[in-house]
Order: sequence, then structure tokens, then C-alpha cells
Amino acid sequence: MTEDGTVSGRLVLLGALTMHTADAIRTDLLEAIDTHAKISIDCSGVEEVDLSFIQLLIAARGGANHPRDNVVLSARPEGPLLRTLTRAGFHVVDPTGSGAEFWFAAENAKGEAP
Repeated sequence: MTEDGTVSGRLVLLGALTMHTADAIRTDLLEAIDTHAKISIDCSGVEEVDLSFIQLLIAARGGANHPRDNVVLSARPEGPLLRTLTRAGFHVVDPTGSGAEFWFAAENAKGEAP
């Protein structure tokens, strides 16, 4: 439990996060969101990432029944996730509020679960 009394969960993702694994990842994300008030997503063990995974995370954060701030990355992106985000243009923080700051937010820099 967190200090405010909400239950936190950690979803550890491994291997390939691509269109070939998108259905399984979607199922895992939905289950985690349904089970926990706050979700920390650990991508430190991923080997391959494509834009389908990025889209899944954006959709998970935009769910009507789950506040955006309750889906976070457990650490700043690195390796395959960072390369995909950079190629897709997410490495720049957008002051218009598009959500790009999610990927590189200060609270994610410590590598701690929320």
C-alpha cells in the first residue's frame, strides 16, 4: 500500500514488445489496471520495442476509469525503449501537454515504484 492508502502494482515486461506480442501485453496491462489503483511498468528487461507498445502505453494512460498519473514507468527509458521513443520523436518534452513528458518525468528518473 502507498501512503495515501491506494494499492500499487508493478508490471514487469520482458523480451519483445512488438505488434506480435501486443495482444498479450494489452491483456496484462488491462489486468494490472483493473487490479491496482497505481501501476508501475518495468521495461528494464525488454529486448525489442516498436510503436505498437508505445501506443498501448498511451492508451493505458488515457483510460476513462484510470487517471493518467496512475500509470507510470518505473525508471527512465533506456536501451530499446529509449531508441524507439527517440525515433518516434518522444524525446522532446512538449509544453502543449501532449503527454511526451510522461516518458522522461522526474519521478521516473529514480527507478523506484510509485
